[in-house]
Amino acid sequence: MRTLYRVLAGLLLISQTLSTHAQVFSFGLKGGITYANISGNYSLINEYKTGLNSGVFANFNFTKNVGVVSEINYEQKGFKYNNGNFNNQVLRINGEKRFDYFTIPVFFKYQLGSKLKFYFKIGTYMGILLYANDNGFLTDYSTSPETTSQWNNNIYFDTQDVDIGLCFGAGFQIPVNKRIGILFETRYNSGLLLIEPDKSFVEEYQNKDLSLNLGLAYHLLY
Repeated sequence: MRTLYRVLAGLLLISQTLSTHAQVFSFGLKGGITYANISGNYSLINEYKTGLNSGVFANFNFTKNVGVVSEINYEQKGFKYNNGNFNNQVLRINGEKRFDYFTIPVFFKYQLGSKLKFYFKIGTYMGILLYANDNGFLTDYSTSPETTSQWNNNIYFDTQDVDIGLCFGAGFQIPVNKRIGILFETRYNSGLLLIEPDKSFVEEYQNKDLSLNLGLAYHLLY
């Protein structure tokens, strides 16, 4: 917990320093849909899971084209899993794992355009785990009629409580007036740490997700 406080304090200090030297400062709200999955090794077939994300951001521009963006977000990640759809299959497994995070990304941003602005971002993020759950069911077709068993397990203490990764984004901003702009953005996040580090070698996997976001920016300095 002390490490988290130090990181947050460091990010706050950086943000204050950047705002002092910024030529343009803007802040706003954003949110959207997340398509989450995993990379690495998992014992069952994994598929994308849909979730939500929302947050606030602050943008510091040092020149017309170059700036830094910091954010505080809530993000739903995870994946769906199953053991295939074979016709002669006796046992059928279907489920999903959900991981909710409080994330703090920091980006370097490059933008083009005067009124309609196109931009690209690259950076890193730190995520703090808020919630982890495994929900699924198993159907046994060897009985007549078939039988089903379900589970809904809290896996928070089996899950890595911190996630660190790389993030890449691109989008554009449409001006409404001199101070307000609407953002449309897509982003890809790739986790670098194992989600469940105590698992065996067949289940060593990391977060990955693609998000589509809509935001509203308010400009303060010119």
